[in-house]
Amino acid sequence: MSVSITAANRLTYQDGFYAAVEDMSAGLWPLFPEVTVEGEMKRLDYIGVIDGVQSANTRFAPIVAVDPTHDNRWLSTEVNYQAVQVDAKDVLNIMMDPKSEYMQRLQSAFMRKREDVIIEALDATVTTGVRGAGTQAFDTTNQQIAAGGTNITLDKLSEALYILESRAYADQDMGQPLYFVYTPKQKQALLKISEVVNTDYAQHQALVDGRMASFYGFNFISSNRLIAGDGLGAGLSTSRECYAFTGDAIMKGVGLTKIVDAYQDKTLVKHPWMLYVQEDIGAVRRYEEKVVKVLCDETA
Repeated sequence: MSVSITAANRLTYQDGFYAAVEDMSAGLWPLFPEVTVEGEMKRLDYIGVIDGVQSANTRFAPIVAVDPTHDNRWLSTEVNYQAVQVDAKDVLNIMMDPKSEYMQRLQSAFMRKREDVIIEALDATVTTGVRGAGTQAFDTTNQQIAAGGTNITLDKLSEALYILESRAYADQDMGQPLYFVYTPKQKQALLKISEVVNTDYAQHQALVDGRMASFYGFNFISSNRLIAGDGLGAGLSTSRECYAFTGDAIMKGVGLTKIVDAYQDKTLVKHPWMLYVQEDIGAVRRYEEKVVKVLCDETA
């Protein structure tokens, strides 16, 4: 059977694919600001707090300038791809139908990859310095709450909120929303706490349609992609890594290399068609004080 796929077909397929990925994204990726990364890395400026506004009541006094902390962080991207072989009889229909199962499976794969990129950036070692020669490891002394033999608790949420309000908002810039990302196991633990589910304790219901909406000042996001320090699976870890953070804690980057294509591989028997998707993305933690890692013991 002869299949003809034009350049217009390919362009429509690419536009439809990424439009659907953006529409379906409801996790961590849409929360953060985005920059375009040209080349391997992009330098981001970090300027410290400018404080101590001076009085000008004295006539003809000399101007005294301040020199705030000025550092750089580097955002790198990585090219990710996925390819699927499709029967020649089906490939044209798949390209024309944005709701096809192949399309949806590929979209879901790239949504999960975006989630992984953000989660990794929350506590990854950051490349710093004017020329990228320095590094900054995650601050486990000031920005981490130990598991302590308990799953998520109100005390841990309270401590995470205190850390963010006392450090991330130290300069009174409290305009950024707060988020807490956890797994369904932490949600289950919270739902056993009366203060969460009982409206006698809360001014509004924390649960909306069976989902945690907001509580203790945090907007809650559930994710099955959070890793565990002990490498154990869902519900079994003694050190599940959950995070509290502000809406500007991470900067995400998108490179220029974005490909969605379908082509016939004539090096293989029967000349099968290949659906190929490629995306160049990355993320970096911009502010140390704006991310708190909360370790949770799921076996408690």
